[in-house]
Amino acid sequence: MNKIKELVFDLPEQYQIIYGYPEFDNNPSRACVDRAKLLIDLVEKLIEHYQRPIKVLDLGCAQGYFCFRLAELGCEVVGVDFLDKNIAVCSELGMQNANLKCKFEIGDVVDKIESIQAGDFDLIYSFSVLHHVCHFRGKDFVQQKLVELSHKCDVFLYEAALKSEPLYWAPSLPEEANELIQHFDFYRELQQFGTHLSDVVRPLYFCSNKFLYLSGALDAFGSASYSSHDQYDVTHKDARRYYYMSNKFVKVYYFKGQHAQENFKQIQNEIEIYSSGKLNKLSNYIPGFLGGELFNDLGYVAIQKISGEIISKLQSSGNFILKGDLIHDLMRFLAALEEINLYYNDLRTWNVMLDND
Repeated sequence: MNKIKELVFDLPEQYQIIYGYPEFDNNPSRACVDRAKLLIDLVEKLIEHYQRPIKVLDLGCAQGYFCFRLAELGCEVVGVDFLDKNIAVCSELGMQNANLKCKFEIGDVVDKIESIQAGDFDLIYSFSVLHHVCHFRGKDFVQQKLVELSHKCDVFLYEAALKSEPLYWAPSLPEEANELIQHFDFYRELQQFGTHLSDVVRPLYFCSNKFLYLSGALDAFGSASYSSHDQYDVTHKDARRYYYMSNKFVKVYYFKGQHAQENFKQIQNEIEIYSSGKLNKLSNYIPGFLGGELFNDLGYVAIQKISGEIISKLQSSGNFILKGDLIHDLMRFLAALEEINLYYNDLRTWNVMLDND
């Protein structure tokens, strides 16, 4: 106890709960339990997916609270922090909890990102750290480092400071926090958390080139695309994304930029129509609905994946002729929609798929 007490009192700031020492629970600058719960929920799902304990890197680990909580689950955790006094606390706690697989290093988070290899870690997270790097080295530099990081781990969790915070580093930050992570195939805001620095709450993002994390479910996708079909233009840029899995197809509309309102209305309308059950009578024409939900920053719809070819793609091959029986089938579909007071206003060759039959 005396050793930890000395090390904690020597800290310039007790930023986190001191693991295993409840007598210090009232002293941390920031609450930890709420973010720890979110982190543990995700890690349990990753462990279930991999069927093994996962390897975790904490970039800016402070006094190591999150590291030890994840190590309780059997994870192998490495914590990195530039402040030697933080690592002194972490190392002492590590010796006192030798059954937990935690290692700690004094170091710069950028150097760590650059030194690790793909596969070294399954999950990497950085909570309220990278705004300092933005301040000293610029937001473009940070974005490039996160592009590198995106190819080195399966999941990245990022808690972002915001430009609206009344602090000295705020002018160095991007207008929108997600600008630094939009290169990931999938990202979304999970929750917002308060800090001790201002009344502005900070978003915590899930980012991945491998997984979707929607409605509490973690799903690995096979491929992702910014385009819905072969005739796609750049109208919506990266505000709409499409994900392909073995048994389902998921489209995600982000509520950002000039198309935010349009994206919200369209995905909301789709969710409402699918959820109403009206389309159940048209199962011969429409893939089954698997789920959908609206969040602060995005909405999604998941449907059954069916085999077939989009007509526009068949036409581009030069081996397809639009025959009368197909046109009649399309008219029957539109008439069936009208019978349930629904109308389709975007009938184009890239919006119609022919099944393999």
